[in-house]
Amino acid sequence: MKPRIALVGVSGFAGVYYEDLVKRAAAGGIDLVAATVINQEAEPRKCDGLRRAGCRIYPRYEDMVEAEEGRIDLCIIPTGIHLHAPMTLAALEAGWNVLLEKPAAATMAEVGQMKAAEARSGRFVAVAYQHMYAPETMQLKRALCGGLVGEIQAIKCLGLWPRDGVYYARNDWAGRMKARGRWVLDAPFNNALAHWLNLMIFFAGEEVPHAGNPVSLEAELYRARPIESCDTACFRIGIDSGADVYFWVGHSCPRELGPVMEIRGSTGVVRWAGGQIFHRDARGERVFASCSDSPALRRHLLDAVLDRLRGETVFLCDLNIAGRQTLVSSTAFEIAPIHSIEGEHLVPTPEQAGERHIGGIERDSVRAFGEERLWNELSAAWTMPSAKALIAPAAEPAPMVSLVP
Repeated sequence: MKPRIALVGVSGFAGVYYEDLVKRAAAGGIDLVAATVINQEAEPRKCDGLRRAGCRIYPRYEDMVEAEEGRIDLCIIPTGIHLHAPMTLAALEAGWNVLLEKPAAATMAEVGQMKAAEARSGRFVAVAYQHMYAPETMQLKRALCGGLVGEIQAIKCLGLWPRDGVYYARNDWAGRMKARGRWVLDAPFNNALAHWLNLMIFFAGEEVPHAGNPVSLEAELYRARPIESCDTACFRIGIDSGADVYFWVGHSCPRELGPVMEIRGSTGVVRWAGGQIFHRDARGERVFASCSDSPALRRHLLDAVLDRLRGETVFLCDLNIAGRQTLVSSTAFEIAPIHSIEGEHLVPTPEQAGERHIGGIERDSVRAFGEERLWNELSAAWTMPSAKALIAPAAEPAPMVSLVP
């Protein structure tokens, strides 16, 4: 029997899932049996195609859950962050497995609720951090655990991805702290570049299938745009193994820079950049692996989840792993004020009329990456002191007082 799949949405990033699933259904690998489409009038072509294929379309997610209870093997939820937890909880209650778009949720309270529901239901939740399902990721994790660079001392990533006003106007939750009464905590490290934060924490884990345990955090949060949340941030994350994880990330920049990631150990360095992974030690530098492109990443992701549905033992990025990213992100918002950058520190962005970015952010970020320092430690003119805190163990997520839905 082919896996019975339900999809929430066909627009935005959900449209990418739609295209991939339609191809798999046409090839006979799955049955796309149900979909929630709240904007059917805006997507007539996709809706007509779904109906011709025998897919049942619902105007509301609640309607689909009620009608399809016990009739779905996997529900794919590529929705806004504030909808991840309630939709996942409803899907598990209906007896469905879940493929959930990243991040897992906005808060650890929500992650805890989903983990409890997952255990009660006997179903699984896989989080769609695409790089986690790529063969090169597991190849590198095994090598790191086998001593590829010796004892891991630091893992760091720099990612500057410019985003304009259209990006923040595309829906009702982009750049928001809350939407429809629920936490969103949208930010570069909790959305567009969350993959890399999750990946670094995973590589910091001392055992192959496990992520590292964050025990401390230093964070700087900034906004250069008129939004509720932040668009620029840097972190130093202490891991219980003794390693430090660094992240410099932002959307208020003149051009794309990175992501580039380095893993520094006692005997060598791994560098992930430009679609390749390099390993350097006393013997020199070599290409360790080539990286999957976007279509391949999505294929590996769906292959793994469908294999698990068939009963195969495969690695999934589960809530225990993805929850570490949520732990760091939500703690950052808990401890660090968001500083607005204004005046002389904002400069016009070339060839983008009306757009501005943080002056010197590329220079400061490249230097910070090389020296493994936070921006304020460079005394950059636009920065403020970082906030610092210890982090409670992720194994027992205590809801943070101000971030309980």
